[in-house]
Amino acid sequence: MTVKQLLLMQINQLKYLNYNNTIHTNPLMRVFFYLDGVYMLKEVNNFKDFMHMIDEKVIQKMLLIVVSMFSLTIPIQLIKTMSFDEFPILTIYNPYNYTVDMINRMVFTLGLFILMIIFIKRYYEHEFQFMIDKTMIIFLILCLWIVLISMYHGFNDYVLDGQYYRNENIICFLMYFLIYYYCASMLKKEYKKMVIHILLVVFDILAFLVFYAQFQLPGYIHFEIPYCGIFYNINHYGYCLTLVCLLSGVLVCFDNSKYKIFYFMTFLLHFIMLLLNNTFGCYLAVMGGLVFYSIVLFIINHRIDKRGILIILFSLFLTMVFYSTRFIPTNNFETLGNDVEKILTKEDANHAGSGRWKLWTYSIETLNEKPERWLLGMGIEGISDQLNSECQIDRPHNEFLQYIIFFGIPGLLLYIAGIISVFLNGLKHKKKLDIYTIACIVAAFGYLFSSFFGNTMAYTTPFFFIILGLSYYQENDCNNNYKVV
Repeated sequence: MTVKQLLLMQINQLKYLNYNNTIHTNPLMRVFFYLDGVYMLKEVNNFKDFMHMIDEKVIQKMLLIVVSMFSLTIPIQLIKTMSFDEFPILTIYNPYNYTVDMINRMVFTLGLFILMIIFIKRYYEHEFQFMIDKTMIIFLILCLWIVLISMYHGFNDYVLDGQYYRNENIICFLMYFLIYYYCASMLKKEYKKMVIHILLVVFDILAFLVFYAQFQLPGYIHFEIPYCGIFYNINHYGYCLTLVCLLSGVLVCFDNSKYKIFYFMTFLLHFIMLLLNNTFGCYLAVMGGLVFYSIVLFIINHRIDKRGILIILFSLFLTMVFYSTRFIPTNNFETLGNDVEKILTKEDANHAGSGRWKLWTYSIETLNEKPERWLLGMGIEGISDQLNSECQIDRPHNEFLQYIIFFGIPGLLLYIAGIISVFLNGLKHKKKLDIYTIACIVAAFGYLFSSFFGNTMAYTTPFFFIILGLSYYQENDCNNNYKVV
């Protein structure tokens, strides 16, 4: 018997004995495993054989790297922030966007390379049904529409480079769908969990340092705006707090593993941060997301689940504590009532919603000036100069209205259709959903709630599309150890 035949016999025996655990604990078996890979590589005669040799776990790990890389923008920016006073070269306007741009270039290059490998491998294996789902078809059409609209309006500086403050160009919008959503949607459950944990850990570090700096403890940490962290607007941090609160809030209810304390502390830390951040739209989004979570549990289990109710009551308790102790500077509920009254009575309505009502009405008036704008939009940042001149703000502070202004009603409809497709996919497989997929669905819903009052941003929106991608249930993923019961 040759060495190769002996090796293959050992490998087949390991497979029969389910060697997934043995391979990591037995050094001899590990040697056999890698030697088998060497022999397989020698037998590769063409590119097709090489594609067949690439294991699915390798692809999953590559996708994990792409999806997780954007989370690196937070620790990188924190390091830059801590070095702010010592290295004057970093004192540039909105340096976080430069960090994002650097990571986006790496993600774009690596993401396209990995997608190319997956596409070729699926082509040779005749498994295109696992390559492009209905949601991705919708988003591909949307990306094509974005390119056509940009061509129609012309590739100006806004399209190619973005507005100086946001730096959100056409590449950013295409990456949201083609890289961040698409790569995340192909991850299996075990890797979904890893992505979520990475995201929660980096935001835990950020929140801890924000509190550290706020209490003026010694060190090199300094943030310009209280309870805003590395972001340059409290609303932008609020979008991320919405995602983190809902992810950790859902997971703490169902996970009985060693991570339960981690999830609870993450939820507590970020919910308090959300109250102090005082972005009321995002607070409403979190509470709305928790209510949506209870509805999801009812749909799955056909009964009211006390765990969903308890997390809502706990959140309301924290809210009452902070409002009663006046840690929060303004009574947002009273302000909301006054804003509704202003709109209904049309007295000083322009200042309702911190000026958002004026932004919305002026944006609609601008669209009405030329009816074709409803169909073709005005291009990326096409309304920026007019809106800035009239309202001193360059966007309408409503993502759905923003999509109409940028890409017309067809762009908005395709965007909404893609999102609905993700939620319908979850509804279709409701009995098979694991807690991590449910957590992502709830977090995505919360972000969409908050987007009624916000904008897309190059340093926050990728987090949403990653979570939206993780919300998609893969039918071919049978390894579900975290079912909701």
